[in-house]
Amino acid sequence: MFNYSQLYKSPESFATMQKFYDTNLAKYGDLVSSRYVETRYGRTHMLVAGNEEAPPLVMLQGMDGSAILWHHQMEAFAARHRVYALDTVGQPGRSAPSTPSILQEEYALWLEDVLDELSLERAHLIGISSGAWAIVQLGHRAPERINRAILLSPLRLARAKLNGSRWVGNAMKADTEEDRLEDRLTTRDFSPSSDGRKYDVRLAKAMALATRHYRLTMAMGIKPTDSWLRKMVQGLRVIRFFASPAPKKDLQRFTPDCLVVLGEHETLYNPEKAARRAALMPQARVEIVAGAGHAAIFDKPQVINPIILDFLAAS
Repeated sequence: MFNYSQLYKSPESFATMQKFYDTNLAKYGDLVSSRYVETRYGRTHMLVAGNEEAPPLVMLQGMDGSAILWHHQMEAFAARHRVYALDTVGQPGRSAPSTPSILQEEYALWLEDVLDELSLERAHLIGISSGAWAIVQLGHRAPERINRAILLSPLRLARAKLNGSRWVGNAMKADTEEDRLEDRLTTRDFSPSSDGRKYDVRLAKAMALATRHYRLTMAMGIKPTDSWLRKMVQGLRVIRFFASPAPKKDLQRFTPDCLVVLGEHETLYNPEKAARRAALMPQARVEIVAGAGHAAIFDKPQVINPIILDFLAAS
C-alpha cells in the first residue's frame, strides 16, 4: 500500500476521494476494467475499454482529474478504439502518489514506461491541459511513439491569464458549502460564466473535493515539510512555468499529426493567440469550439467527440 500521507490532507480526505472514485467508477458498469502497470514513478492505474484488436487510444486528464472523468467520451471512444484512460501518478485516483517534475520532461518518461508496459510501440494519445502538455513533451522525446495526438487546451500554448487570487480563495474556503464551491470552480474557472448553462456535475464535484482534500502543491514539487524559503522559490518557478508560453522552437519540434482543441471562452489564455501559436506545430489542425471554456470536453462533448473520432479515423 502506498503512503498517501502527504498527497492528501488527512486519512479521511484520502478515504473521501477514494469513495468518490469508486462511486463514479461503478457508473461505467461492465464497460471498463481496471489494470495496473509498473513504471519508474510507481504503479499506474488505468481504466481499459474496447476491443483488444482496435487501435489503441491512451487518455490523460489534467491536474486534479482522474480516469473516471471521461464519462462523456468513454463509450463512444471505446466503440472504435482500445481505450486506456490513465490515472496520472501524483494526481487523485488509484496510481502511485509519486510526483514527477512538471518542470522537466519526467511525465514524458512516465508515459514512455506506460506504453512499454502495455506493449504499445505507437498509440493515439489525447490529453487535457497538463495532460496535453505531457504529450507534447513525449513528442519531443519520442515522436515515433505517437500515432496521432489530440491536445485539449494544452498548458503553455500561449501566455497564461492567471488569476491567482481566485484559486487561492477557493483553496482557503475549504468549509464553504459544497454546491457553492462547485459552482465557483466550474463556471468561473473552467467554463463560460455568463451564458447561464448548467455545469458538468461530475467535474464540479471532482474539482470541489480536490480543492478540499488533495494537495495540488505536491504535484508542483512543493512539500508540506519544505521550509518557507524553499516553498517560495519553488512556487515562483512553477508560476513562471505555467504563466510563460513555450518557446516557439518547442512547438515547432512537435511533429506528430495533432488536433488542437480550444474553447471560445478559454480561461487559461487567449484562444486566438493560442491558435496562432498552435499553428507552429508542423502537422497541427486547430479547432476553436464556440460556447466552450477550458473544460471543452465537458461543455460541448456533442460537438468535440465527433471531431476527435473523425480525426482519428483519418489516420
